[in-house]
Order: sequence, then C-alpha cells, then structure tokens
Amino acid sequence: MDGFYDPKLPDFKRRIPWMFPDDGCPIRAEWVVRKAFQRNASNQFSKIFLFGELDLDTPYHPEGKISCWYHEAAGIIFQGVTYVFEQSVDATQPLAVNNWAERIGHYTFNTLVSVCTGGSLDPSSLCDEKPFEMSSPVAVKTVHSLLNKEHARVGHLGLNPSQVLGE
Repeated sequence: MDGFYDPKLPDFKRRIPWMFPDDGCPIRAEWVVRKAFQRNASNQFSKIFLFGELDLDTPYHPEGKISCWYHEAAGIIFQGVTYVFEQSVDATQPLAVNNWAERIGHYTFNTLVSVCTGGSLDPSSLCDEKPFEMSSPVAVKTVHSLLNKEHARVGHLGLNPSQVLGE
C-alpha cells in the first residue's frame, strides 16, 4: 500500500486519517514509521503506547472528546528526548512523550508508557514485533473502513471532505 485511497473515490489520494481520533491509531502510527523508513530516516522510529484511563479533547468528535484504555503513536528518541508524532493530538508538531501523555491521560500514576519497536502494531503485539504487511487484506479493509468513518465524521462536523482530507 503506497498511499491512502478511498475506494469510493480512487482518484482522490488521502493523507493519514487523523481526523477520526476515536479509532485507527495503530494505522496512523504504522504509516508514520513506514514513511520515515522510506525517506531513509537516520534515526530509529518506535511505537509509543500509553495505557490508562485516557481522554482526548478533540474538535474532531461530536462530543468534543474521546475516551479509551490505550493509545498509540509513532515516536523517536532525539537528543535524549522521546518525541511522539500523532496528528490527532497535535497536527502542528511532534510532542515530547510526557506532553503527549498529559494531553491524553493527564499523566497520572494510573498511566503507563511503553516504547516498542516500529513493528509493534497494537497492545496484543510483542514489543519487539517485526513489521506487518500493510497490503494484507485485513490491513486494507481496516484502512478503507477508517477512511470511510473519517469522511463521514468530517462531513457531520460541517467540514468539506474534499478540502480537508486530501494529501
């Protein structure tokens, strides 16, 4: 899978689906890691997992927030600081892992952060997992479902999908 395409609009190339934050964090994290490797990133990207009672304030949900028990994003250690790339939390910049955790889990004693290899997919994966195949039928179906949900959500929020969802 070289890019995101909505099967209903095959000529409309999509970007990472970050405007549907209530689902899809494994796909977003995997895509960021893969794009970094394709661009010969000299640093090792990881998957960062946050576990706990998590709440994310977001303009991309009708209720203004989502709640979950875990969240995942791509990350990198740079000059001794772990940074997270998660557009559904902050689309303008990478966040230091503690800032990311504070924004989602309020960084209490009830949250746990795990830094795993770039191949880890979700909480059921081993932390040193090898990468999975993004072109597998299950992965493609998951991506298409997420793109459809994001398209519907953006329209429901009064935004124009053709203006905000393209690459």
